[in-house]
Order: sequence, then structure tokens, then C-alpha cells
Amino acid sequence: MSNKNKIIKSVSFNVTNEDDKKMLKHLLKRNFSGYVKKLIMREIELKGEKEGAVPESSETTVLKEEKKLTAAERLEQLKKERIAAPERITLKVDGKNQEF
Repeated sequence: MSNKNKIIKSVSFNVTNEDDKKMLKHLLKRNFSGYVKKLIMREIELKGEKEGAVPESSETTVLKEEKKLTAAERLEQLKKERIAAPERITLKVDGKNQEF
């Protein structure tokens, strides 16, 4: 049974890339879909503020400062704000278990 109300977008991670490994570790115990949607909504709200649609507040001021960060820096910042993932994670890649 297909659900015509859903659109699925995928994200790829390169397990040999150090930044991607950090992101995978960070995402291990999180609801990935909800997490990505929350980041997207923050971006939309920030763009609305720039166009004058969102009133200025202390919260939007913080978002403006965050916009200056790269995606990798922002993910690292969010990682520090949340409970840290385990020291090492094991993922199955190409049928083999790999530790990160």
C-alpha cells in the first residue's frame, strides 16, 4: 500500500569522510526525520525574518548569528547542546560492521 501523502528525500553519508562520520555518530540516537525537519524550519523562519515577515526578537537574533556558521559547524554546535552519543558506534556498511 502506497501513501500518496508522503514525499521521501534521502541523505547520503560517506563513511570515509571525517565530517560525515561525526554527523552519523551525532544522529545515532535521534529521530532523523524530525531533526532534519526542525533544522529546515529554522532556516525558513530565518529567511522570513530577512524578508521582513518575522518580527525581531531575541530568539531571531540568535538565529541570525547561527546563519553565519557552516552546516558542519552548526551540526557540531547542536551536538554540544544535546546529550552526547556513545563514544563509538558500529554501523553495517556493505554487509560489514564498521566502528566509528
